[in-house]
Amino acid sequence: MSYASLNWVKSPSGFESSPGGPGFPRMTLVPNFNGRTSLSWYRHIPRDQSHCSGLEELSTMRLPVRIAVGCGALLCVVHSAVGVAHADEPASSSSSTTSVAPSSVERSSPSAEPESEAPQPTDEHAPPASEEVETPSVVPTTPPPSEPSEGESSVPAPPSSSEESSEAPSSSTTDTETCSKGESGRPATEKWSPTEDPKDTVTPGKMRSDCEKIPGNGKFSKADADRAEVMEARVEKRQMTARVAAGCQVYWPAPYEVCGVIRDKYNSLGGPNSFLKFPISNEITNPGNTGKRSEFMVGPIYWSSAHGAHPVVNSFMTKWGSKGWESGFLGYPKTDEIANPDGQGRRQEFVGGAIYWHPTQNPQAASIGGAIRTKWNAVGAEGGPMGYPTSDEVAVTKYNGRYNNFFNGTVTWSQQTGARQLFGSIRDKWAQAGREDGPFGYPKTDEQVSPDNVGHYVYFEGNGAIYWHPVVGAWPVPTKMLALWQTVQYELGSLGYPVAEPHNASASGQGFLRQKFQNGVALVTDSGKGLVASKPQ
Repeated sequence: MSYASLNWVKSPSGFESSPGGPGFPRMTLVPNFNGRTSLSWYRHIPRDQSHCSGLEELSTMRLPVRIAVGCGALLCVVHSAVGVAHADEPASSSSSTTSVAPSSVERSSPSAEPESEAPQPTDEHAPPASEEVETPSVVPTTPPPSEPSEGESSVPAPPSSSEESSEAPSSSTTDTETCSKGESGRPATEKWSPTEDPKDTVTPGKMRSDCEKIPGNGKFSKADADRAEVMEARVEKRQMTARVAAGCQVYWPAPYEVCGVIRDKYNSLGGPNSFLKFPISNEITNPGNTGKRSEFMVGPIYWSSAHGAHPVVNSFMTKWGSKGWESGFLGYPKTDEIANPDGQGRRQEFVGGAIYWHPTQNPQAASIGGAIRTKWNAVGAEGGPMGYPTSDEVAVTKYNGRYNNFFNGTVTWSQQTGARQLFGSIRDKWAQAGREDGPFGYPKTDEQVSPDNVGHYVYFEGNGAIYWHPVVGAWPVPTKMLALWQTVQYELGSLGYPVAEPHNASASGQGFLRQKFQNGVALVTDSGKGLVASKPQ
């Protein structure tokens, strides 16, 4: 293991390093600005011949650098806060070892004075004066465009000194880590992967977009892809300089940053390889500063401090948007999309309710919440007799009530009656009569099973009840008729179930209500007196 110290000094081509030991390669530093700049840099060279590549972060003056070493030789670009250094050529083996204290580094402008002097390197990082620095292997300066032969390593050319510049790199270096223009027809990889050694300035013919086809089905242009690669490099450099956990990430070829918890969720789903595909926006603050979101090709990921980050896509996104997004009654998502126990439908939970979807019962999705959902859950939710919701919650005028329709029923709600469910034929009969605005009004009981365990019935707040039998169907029984029917024990008595609608009639100047049952006819006078039950006629 060997160490060496170099001092960057001004040269016509930029900044060069004075060799710190025999065989140590001369280095060239291409600055990001004009003016005086010097930097002491330390190299740690592993001598593991079985692994000819490696990556190590070192730092001087609190400025991180990144190097790749292989078989004792410097292979690729050394990033620093003042510029980009690259191997130029090996120094003469007769060079003497020098040790120069690092000078201050300008961070603001070329004319700015240095703020403070960087600390001296400690003894544990500097070699003893008598120790001879081991000679690194030679880095070829003009390797062929194909893969380097064993023992050789390609050295990337430095990017230009500013974002706007597109000057060619110095002729003393050749970048063979990138493909030539002739390779631009190479198909994109089946799975997305980050850009290896992204360029921090656009370099014609050397960008990733010059090497492989741009994914995204035409969503992103070459300019987008090149901008994304530059962003990848700068995000990486920014995070190295900040010495904190990565906060944002760029996913080539999309020129957008995905950050924080949203990035973590996106990566956990598979990033661009997931159903969301590529990002199409930077992080956005939602109205009212209540949370954040990032948009992707298939849908957004929304984040709130109370419920975390969750994607909302397809029919769920469409339905949620129609209800006002996070500002509507549903609020922020609480879960990702969930597969229901039946193996067919899906749902997503929100703060104020849920959205349900089924491929045949409700392919458009429907929202449900509050007391209506509580009632539906009590009878088995989508696995119960009502099936999936087929409408959103609907507001009605009478009593400021609400209802949801389901595949096999309805749940209504009003402050006077609470939430009540109706199924099948009873629900259909009630709807034909005008629902809550008809003569029955709101149901005041849930649908009940008759004492004979055959029929069903529901009582209403307006006028009477509706009874159903699997043989005779569903028929209404008005309140006055119910009083008579009760005297003969309802459906368990001599009359049995109703089999027809009630109707008004008169005889001998007396008006009455007449209704047919399985085993007879019931008559009720207008005054409610003189109730008569008779055999079928």
